[in-house]
Amino acid sequence: MRNVSVNFHDAKRSDNTTPASPARVQNGAWRTVVYAVEDFHHNSDPPQRKVAAETEHTGLLFHGPENKGAKGQFWIDKLIIYRGKDTQSPDAPADLEASPGGPGVMLTWSEPKDNAFPAVYSIHRKFTNRKWEKIGESILPKYLDTAPAVGRWSYRVTAADYDNNVSEPSVEVTIPISAAAPLSSPSKQVQDRLVYAENIRRIHAAGQGKARHDVVLFAGDSITAADAYTHTLGQWLARGIPIRRGVGMVRTGYGKSLISEYLDESKPEFAVVMYGTNDSKSPEAVAQAMENLAAVIDICAAFGTVPIFATIPPRGFDKKKQEGQIRFNKTLIELCRAKKVPISYCF
Repeated sequence: MRNVSVNFHDAKRSDNTTPASPARVQNGAWRTVVYAVEDFHHNSDPPQRKVAAETEHTGLLFHGPENKGAKGQFWIDKLIIYRGKDTQSPDAPADLEASPGGPGVMLTWSEPKDNAFPAVYSIHRKFTNRKWEKIGESILPKYLDTAPAVGRWSYRVTAADYDNNVSEPSVEVTIPISAAAPLSSPSKQVQDRLVYAENIRRIHAAGQGKARHDVVLFAGDSITAADAYTHTLGQWLARGIPIRRGVGMVRTGYGKSLISEYLDESKPEFAVVMYGTNDSKSPEAVAQAMENLAAVIDICAAFGTVPIFATIPPRGFDKKKQEGQIRFNKTLIELCRAKKVPISYCF
């Protein structure tokens, strides 16, 4: 099975309801998935028409297309039907242990025994008397870390639920590291993240009370207007409600003029933006396009929505004739780095 969806029967209308995007299955790996019912549609309606609040959900079915000739089993662990906002933070992870694990440190801990099953664990690390630093996340009660230097390292873990309530830190453990991992040059994505991380935290904090938790806006031109765009990207969201606002044949100026309306309408926590395929690629036109996209960034930041931009893909019938797309993307990358927002390398 490549993906798994659910059918919630609505007895009030005698029709099944399904989410806009099924969850993608990753072979051999557990994955936390949350379906928000407000993103469901009745099967007799188009996906864009969401279910009304007046429903009577009864039977629940899981389904998905099988790969021909494949064998295996699909398991569901800790199914929770969740109603309302819980203000109680989950319990702190217990029984944290650290042991040598190949080239690094293997951390393991116990999961809560009640129904407050965490959506994600955050792993924190510090060296001797330095400050705690978050180094990673895990949906499983284990994490393999490769310490960057020889010495005594301390670790602790926190848990967060689906409403971003965060537990108290676990009891910390300390382990001596006698051999550090060889240093490697960070990728351009990691280099970008080091630049934009603090700004993204600031934008996200500005959305407190305005942006809706886990709503992801997909805005762009004809590429993002296709049903398959949000359907595919929505599969990769562990949780969240994808909202598509793609319009065919539009340019960056259209995005600038409509982004405020999109934000007011859906109040997204994140906005994935891809405009520019239809803009002219002359140096003058690219400069104007960057002014438009800079305004989109500023409007998102002021609203408290984290913008995530995407470079435009190749275009035309000759893969070697992409000078215009390369010029546009190079300038877009420079803009995003200057504005300290994420850029996704789709070219």
